[in-house]
Amino acid sequence: PNEKQVNEGEGVNGYTLSNTKLTYTIHFQNTGTDTAVNINIRDTLSSYLDMGSLKILASSFPVHLELRGTNEATFHFDNIMLPDSSVNQLGSNGFVKFSIKPKPNLLENTEVTNKAYIFFDFNPAVITNETKNTYVSVFPDIISHVDHFAIEENNSFSIYPNPTKQNVTITFDSTNNTNSIEILNTIG
Repeated sequence: PNEKQVNEGEGVNGYTLSNTKLTYTIHFQNTGTDTAVNINIRDTLSSYLDMGSLKILASSFPVHLELRGTNEATFHFDNIMLPDSSVNQLGSNGFVKFSIKPKPNLLENTEVTNKAYIFFDFNPAVITNETKNTYVSVFPDIISHVDHFAIEENNSFSIYPNPTKQNVTITFDSTNNTNSIEILNTIG
């Protein structure tokens, strides 16, 4: 439940076209044993990103941003009284979503990795997964493949690119009475 996601990037290396801004979402959940009064998320961003371009796009609770040094952003959620997951599963969740641009003139195949540290009150940090983007001028051929899946006899569809983190193209043969396709994420 405590994770960091980046919208941009294709394939396992997160290939991203040069000069594309990144959109991050940090999800948090109070899985402790009591209400969390304050949550602070410390994010030490890559030195390849332009801190001056950071913009908060959305958040589940009022948040204020503190910038420190050349690459540290701290998101403060003060007095939000976040219940623990055993009391209120849905209400124990929150997030912050922000965008940031890369610095200009990055070298080809520059890797931008990132993770965040989530502090629930005075508890030790919960460390998120690491995200990865690799800036390129042209997408490599390895991510431009198409996978085909059979729905039923004489009826097929294509979905590409696969895997994806953002946009996906779906084509299907509607001559066999395929009226809809339902897409679910990994949690249903």
